Amino acid sequence: MGGPGGHQVETQALTDYANNLGYYKDEAGKFGGLVDQADVTDKSWGLIGLAVKQTYTDKLADLRELLELMKTGVDSFSDRLNQAASIYNGFENDATITLGKYEAKIDGPK
Repeated sequence: MGGPGGHQVETQALTDYANNLGYYKDEAGKFGGLVDQADVTDKSWGLIGLAVKQTYTDKLADLRELLELMKTGVDSFSDRLNQAASIYNGFENDATITLGKYEAKIDGPK
């Protein structure tokens, strides 16, 4: 599709890519489930292991937070790609009509 300045943009490729990003969000969710399984009880650590358990628990919390940020980032990126495709399609759908000697440009959807 034509964009501003005569660039050609494959808007369907943008849309397809944005729609396929959901896979990565799903994978982050699956990985989060594995992180939950890795959070074991105090009894599993034994007496000596309890000294480092809090550090381990804190690192798991950091990982959970990172996974949530990744899922949010995927959603945001997908939305932006769809928005870009819509804008480029809007440029493509712009039209010019001629009424006698007068010409008018009609904007497509933005």
